[in-house]
Amino acid sequence: MRHFIFGIGILLLLSFYLPIPPYQELNHVKIIDQIGLDCGKNSYTLYLREIKPNKENQEVEYQYQYYQKKSSSLSILSSYLEEKPFFFNHTKNILTNCEKETIEKLFPSFSNKIKMTEKDIKKEFQ
Repeated sequence: MRHFIFGIGILLLLSFYLPIPPYQELNHVKIIDQIGLDCGKNSYTLYLREIKPNKENQEVEYQYQYYQKKSSSLSILSSYLEEKPFFFNHTKNILTNCEKETIEKLFPSFSNKIKMTEKDIKKEFQ
């Protein structure tokens, strides 16, 4: 019985020291439904399309906001995606003219949503 109480005490003590993740307000999360990645000679351009639903009179209208980030390396783009509150579970597809391996480095869980194109990504995206 003494060991049981000691174990419970240790668990309670540890619970005070474990970090609690910060609360993220749902209105501040950016829901991304389409991604574009344009590969140049020495640069990468990332395009993101955010869904902004507006509810009026029992109907939902969707507006879109576009983000563009240009970089010379994929690691900078990866850190950009991690520091912003982006939500990618509603992403429909990824338009790209890069090699598939390059995309899978940046988005490893979206390999089935990659759509290759030879057209201009920016024109296709908007």
